[in-house]
Amino acid sequence: MRIVLVVSLHALAGRTGEVAAAVERLRRESEGSPDCEGFLTGCGVEDPSEFVVVSTWHDEASMRAHSAGAAYALYAEEVTPALARPSDVLAHYVDRTVHPVGDPSSDPARAG
Repeated sequence: MRIVLVVSLHALAGRTGEVAAAVERLRRESEGSPDCEGFLTGCGVEDPSEFVVVSTWHDEASMRAHSAGAAYALYAEEVTPALARPSDVLAHYVDRTVHPVGDPSSDPARAG
């Protein structure tokens, strides 16, 4: 069953750049994994020291293998001392994903 992880990170004042670099490196490494189905990152508009990471994994075994791998170990080593508090992590177990047919967002008439 597919797993979607949603992680919120909270960088210490003055350490936002370190967290951003670690998250970006993890994104690049994760996207190279055949079992990573997606990896999105973002930071707060009002507070750029707040980050969100959304990653999708083929199944729980894939997610656990990623967490036990060298790329994640390096990420944890780099990012942990730069965090204001522990990360907030949610794991969503998804039995299926569907793409809407006729998505109105792709309608050229909606373009401004």
